[in-house]
Amino acid sequence: KAEDALLACRRRTGGLLAILLFTVLPTLIVGGVNHFCNIGPLGQGGAGAVLKVGIFLTYMVAISKMKEIHRVFEYHGAEHKTIACYEAGDELTVENVRKYIGHPRCGTSFLILVVIVSVFLYSVLPWGSIGLRVLFKLLLLPLVMGISYELLKWCGRSDNIATRIIATGIWVQHLTVFEPDDS
Repeated sequence: KAEDALLACRRRTGGLLAILLFTVLPTLIVGGVNHFCNIGPLGQGGAGAVLKVGIFLTYMVAISKMKEIHRVFEYHGAEHKTIACYEAGDELTVENVRKYIGHPRCGTSFLILVVIVSVFLYSVLPWGSIGLRVLFKLLLLPLVMGISYELLKWCGRSDNIATRIIATGIWVQHLTVFEPDDS
């Protein structure tokens, strides 16, 4: 029971840190910059988007350099290859799995889609009060995640120019999906 409580606490802390890092921090920084130098709503939205993507990519690059996380990302690569092999109908052997690559319905793709969708959805929010803007962002987060999830599912089912443009998370997978060894 103590381990379950600890894991629940870690999940909540991680979720809270993600909200602070990707919602509150960019809003506060952009709001502060706008306070000293009026960049307007469009500039604020653009600056917030660049800041959010920059924080996300910096975080992904930084953790990928950690030895333990690097190994986790090798397991992530093995998972991608295995799912792709299974969905292709091939027998799940090391030789067959080895020839496959990334997968479009990846959690990394989902995360980058959440960032991109949030940029568009949050761009219509008012900038009158930073606190109110943060509140609106938190209230809209389930909608952002739902839209991102549906886009990810659509990208996994369809192959056309629109889904290839939307499936931008594939290039981010290079930060979280590493080539696994046979073990």
